[in-house]
Amino acid sequence: MEITRQSQNVSVPGHEGTWYTIDAMNVDGKEYFLMEHEKYGDEALCVILEKSGSLVLEDVSNGFYDLEEFLTDKLYKRLDNLEGIKDNPVYKAKIKTIREKLDSISHALDIAHPQRLFVDMDGTLAEFQHVDQLETLYEKGYFANLKPMESVVEAIREIHANYPEIEVHILSAYLSDSPHALIEKNQWLDEHLPEIDSAHRVFVHCGTDKKAQVPGGIRPTDFLLDDYTHNLSWWEPPARGIKLLNGINHTKGTWQGDRIRFDSDPAELAEKIVSVMRGQAQIQDQKPVLKQEIPTHTTKVINLFAGPGAGKTTCALGIAHYLKTQG
Repeated sequence: MEITRQSQNVSVPGHEGTWYTIDAMNVDGKEYFLMEHEKYGDEALCVILEKSGSLVLEDVSNGFYDLEEFLTDKLYKRLDNLEGIKDNPVYKAKIKTIREKLDSISHALDIAHPQRLFVDMDGTLAEFQHVDQLETLYEKGYFANLKPMESVVEAIREIHANYPEIEVHILSAYLSDSPHALIEKNQWLDEHLPEIDSAHRVFVHCGTDKKAQVPGGIRPTDFLLDDYTHNLSWWEPPARGIKLLNGINHTKGTWQGDRIRFDSDPAELAEKIVSVMRGQAQIQDQKPVLKQEIPTHTTKVINLFAGPGAGKTTCALGIAHYLKTQG
């Protein structure tokens, strides 16, 4: 049976049930197909087949990145065996061919799956606005009128325009019980970052794991730019996180990964993000000091259960709001 991008009900030797194609990639003239189990879906590990239906790789958890590792390992073993006799002209040609195949594998993966940068909104693209009453978050106009963090917005715009090999997506949580939040977040993006169209915007319910909501799942080469350590910790592994230091977070210094301060020049900020994504640098900026920081000794008591309609969601949001300001 010949495998295609539309194949369904495929039997795989040594595996129970049937499989269907979810992705395909061409490497050095040969087609490979990523197959998912038709009954268990993403709860089961995938397999990779050749066009002929032959099993290439099983127990696949990272898609074609597992195939890249498998193929390159095989080629490097052949390369190691040839290195000892590399002065022979015949083997020199073979070594060259193997190195060309290694480049071909890497290039094929880059084309099939470009790097993706997912960008948070609240506290990252938009300035985080303190509120005295949680009900304020539910008022019409709250999200639509948040002030943009201009340096970050411009940096993301620059990455989108000048680095076509990187796909930029929005990944933001919203209050699912608010009649305004989702609408206003889209309005905000339409005004301040229209380059990121609706197909590249992902919105998730507050309190959920962001990586679990990305359509098709996240990849090892995906990056999340976020101001909240909790979201970044959920993101890793298999992907990577970059923390945006916005002046009110990172008070306890719990995030030990890459971190970039918001008040850099937009071009410099874009360059930092891209260099981290390319593995060219590890950046650990220090927390910026704002001119007017809220005194750490200030105590504010909020009755989370007051007012009509206040309940579990509002309570949880209040706790999340406090934790976010703590970095």
